[in-house]
Amino acid sequence: MARRPNDFVATWLCWRDVASTSVVVLCLLGLCHTATAQKLTIAGLTIDQWQRRLQHLDPHSDAAVRDVSALRKLIRDPRVVWYTRRQAALTLARIGPRASEAVADLVTLLHSQAPDALRTHDWSLRALARFGPTAQAATPELASMLSDPLSSQQERAGCLAALARIGVAHAATVPTLIAHLQRVSRPADPNSSVAMTTDYVLVLEALGAMGGGAASAVPDLIAATRDPRERVRRTAAQTLGKLGRSAEVAIPSLVDQILDDDRAAVRDAAAIALPLTGPRATRAVRYLLEHDDPEVRWRAADAVPNLSQGRLTCQPKLLQMLQDPLPRVRLHAAESLWDITGQSDLILDSLLAGLQHSDRHVRMQALKILVAIGARDPVVAERLTALLKHASPRVRQAASSGLRQLRRKP
Repeated sequence: MARRPNDFVATWLCWRDVASTSVVVLCLLGLCHTATAQKLTIAGLTIDQWQRRLQHLDPHSDAAVRDVSALRKLIRDPRVVWYTRRQAALTLARIGPRASEAVADLVTLLHSQAPDALRTHDWSLRALARFGPTAQAATPELASMLSDPLSSQQERAGCLAALARIGVAHAATVPTLIAHLQRVSRPADPNSSVAMTTDYVLVLEALGAMGGGAASAVPDLIAATRDPRERVRRTAAQTLGKLGRSAEVAIPSLVDQILDDDRAAVRDAAAIALPLTGPRATRAVRYLLEHDDPEVRWRAADAVPNLSQGRLTCQPKLLQMLQDPLPRVRLHAAESLWDITGQSDLILDSLLAGLQHSDRHVRMQALKILVAIGARDPVVAERLTALLKHASPRVRQAASSGLRQLRRKP
């Protein structure tokens, strides 16, 4: 039988009364908790006094070390309001190795099943991350939480941040990150693709934070450069660059990205990473400088100053590129020549020609380089002053802007 309107209203009013009663009960419980917290003392201080003390406590002082025992009690006591516990945990982490006993407390808190467990886990993980290598004993527990399918994405992100900061201080850190990388690179649930992509990127960034210590992850990073997701490919390239010479074997993969990837952001990331991978990258960059595609040539020109060796062997080609038909290639070549030689006379004519180009973006890029050079070479100001009499108003405006910027330089 259909419910009559009056029955619906009566039911709604009933639920409203129940809800109102629930709110009152919760408020009363909150007041009771607050009253309890106000009466609570730890090491002779109330919670309010601890809150004020933590605001002014220098973590590098002897006084902070003397407070370690009390701060550990603060983070363990569930009667203390959560933000005070968090503040105490982060203070312990800032104290560093002299508060290393607190690492065991934070690991225990990762098992919390209290109603605010997720929040407790969050600040515990943040504190472990801030402890860095001092928290190495937490690595097994972090690995367990990271692999637990019931862990939230927020918890996994916290685990990854902590493991990245612990680094190679614990032998299991890199294998744990590689195992997670392999796990999220093949998501079993198609509906979890967004979460898995975020996890994938986070673990790539965690490996990058470890630098050369994550060398054993290079094969998986190379595989990630071929992932269908742009964000993953871009982060994989950035991570390979952060691994430095440990990622030398990835040079062909980075070159492939520069040549073939359909996303400019990925090509940019690969071009930045390539010269960071060691001496063998010089040969690859010289090859790219000769490429038919101007997008490849200017990215290769940008890479030259960051090569670990062989930069001057690229100088002849960069000089040739000053005559390139495309202004963008010419400007990138000029900037790299300045970076590797410091000789403005090689490039000034090309840059001043760019300042007179019809394309505003070309003029602005040329002006940016000229101002950077002019901070060290007074000849630039002289040449810009001469352009104040140019027939074109836009050229005069660009020259005037450049002179104003140079006058502001210290």
